[in-house]
Amino acid sequence: MSKRTNILSLSQVTDLCDKKITQKFTRYNEVNIRTGEKRDLSALIEQLSNAGMNASDAEGYFVGYEIPQIGKEFDLLRFGENYNLNIELKSSSDCDKILKQLTSNKYYLEALDKPTRHFSFVSEGQPFYQLDDNGKLEKVTAKKVVEAITEQTVREDIINANDLFNPSDYLVSPFNSTSKFLEGKYFLTQQQEEFKKKILTTLSGKGATFVSLTGAAGTGKTLLAYDIYRHAIRNNSKALLIHCGNLNSGHRTLQKVGWSVSAIIDLDHYLKDKLDLIIVDEAQRLKIHQLKKIREFVLKVGCKCIFHTINDKHSQIPKP
Repeated sequence: MSKRTNILSLSQVTDLCDKKITQKFTRYNEVNIRTGEKRDLSALIEQLSNAGMNASDAEGYFVGYEIPQIGKEFDLLRFGENYNLNIELKSSSDCDKILKQLTSNKYYLEALDKPTRHFSFVSEGQPFYQLDDNGKLEKVTAKKVVEAITEQTVREDIINANDLFNPSDYLVSPFNSTSKFLEGKYFLTQQQEEFKKKILTTLSGKGATFVSLTGAAGTGKTLLAYDIYRHAIRNNSKALLIHCGNLNSGHRTLQKVGWSVSAIIDLDHYLKDKLDLIIVDEAQRLKIHQLKKIREFVLKVGCKCIFHTINDKHSQIPKP
């Protein structure tokens, strides 16, 4: 949680270079802002002030707000009666990255059933960008951003931003929201994206490779595992997804669109052809002889294998 903050005051405090004062201010206001972002915020305030923003326009922002359980963070977020306002801070970035971030922000904020103006400010060169109504990125002036700030009717009743967000609205499941998942109508959290990048980097090497995707229940491992499978087949890799239990209706739907999904009981039927990737879902339920069979196949054909498992002390997957 963070408190509503005047970003001009925040910028002035951080510009003092007095660490104790800054820490006291950010702690009291429950502000989450990194060192680099402090410099970016100062540059932003200077540009907006030169374009006509005054002290009252700087009121009411949630700084570094993060949606609970999801991990999605927004640099500057202000809620309004007519529309919400989101401004992202960048030291340096390219347009593709900015577009991706603002598109992701739009996805998460659309759940509030209120239009949102999305901007990004890059302190290097100091350009402003806006996500337009067609989902495209356009370069805009500081005056355009100030207009969006001053024309917003700020909601004064929002004390805790957590009250506006329901984490379950964003938990797209390959099983319970199969159509959305197949259409790509979801976004991985920053942490999931980082794990995905590490896993794909590990799998890019030559020869047989084993990767363990482990974590507590409800941390988004299943979506990440199935997203990696989706990534593989979209890149023309031959992949197999093994579920260590009975298949559900979501699995059946995935099979109908061409996914190679096997219940563990049918393992022998699928471990015949050459494969590039095997993902073992709920691998903590594997029996030793099943684990050995998968291991032997992976080593034989030289493919990649991901074991997706719940981190449960009572059900640990043996090392392959």
